[in-house]
Amino acid sequence: MADYAKGPCDGLLSDEEQKRLRAVIAQDAPLAKRALMDEEHFNLAGLVDDVRRVLDTTLGAMALEDLRGHETMLRWVKEGEQYHRAHYLASCLLCGGELTEQRLRSLGQAIDGALDRISRDISDAKAKVEALRDRAHGLEKDIPSSNDISKELQLSFTAAAGDLQISLGAGSTAFKALLSLLEKKAEAPNIRVAAEKLVAEAEAAEWDKMATRRVAALNAVIGAHNTSYDEFSEVQDKAHETEGAPPRRWREGVPRSRVRPCQGQSVAGQLGC
Repeated sequence: MADYAKGPCDGLLSDEEQKRLRAVIAQDAPLAKRALMDEEHFNLAGLVDDVRRVLDTTLGAMALEDLRGHETMLRWVKEGEQYHRAHYLASCLLCGGELTEQRLRSLGQAIDGALDRISRDISDAKAKVEALRDRAHGLEKDIPSSNDISKELQLSFTAAAGDLQISLGAGSTAFKALLSLLEKKAEAPNIRVAAEKLVAEAEAAEWDKMATRRVAALNAVIGAHNTSYDEFSEVQDKAHETEGAPPRRWREGVPRSRVRPCQGQSVAGQLGC
């Protein structure tokens, strides 16, 4: 007996441990890990502010300094500039003032340049709305099925996923309204577009916070599922790790003659007793 190490046999499992490991080995493979959702801030509020500015912009806010405050006259000025140029008129038919080539060019460039800039701003805002819309749609498509989540977490997952879908649905409504207003603006860039259907910045900011919070809540459940997967695998590895492999004391260099009899038996062997 002196040759044996003192203390309880390292390889012997208690009845309770054998029962637990038998249950683990008998289980099916755990459900696969799921990717976490993108938690990047949405910033719908900033986008709403940009769109409101674009909808309110006209040539009157961008044309020559002496035309500011007279935006309703700009279309007439533009048509007059084109008429005088087409008829090679050297003086203004209305006031008799001299119309040099430089003056005509300044008028044309100011009006055309401002109109091009408004059009670019409309296109840029539309692209940003579409990108945010597509991201939200992508998030909704990426929500896993509850059947892909550990059974004990399915109720929490279903609640979190439902909350996020509600937020994404509200976002979808806002995106449609933004795009509709921008399309109307694109049809007549120099006309102000009423923004009654545009979501308020404060409401958009609240949506940003709520949607971001709900993505994080869903990720917490997915993270718990992934942790459950890791823990399950670790426990099963422990249950199988000595299957057909030498006991730990042999691997650490302790002579076989000094290993107690139970140490030569695998965990699976003990579980089969």
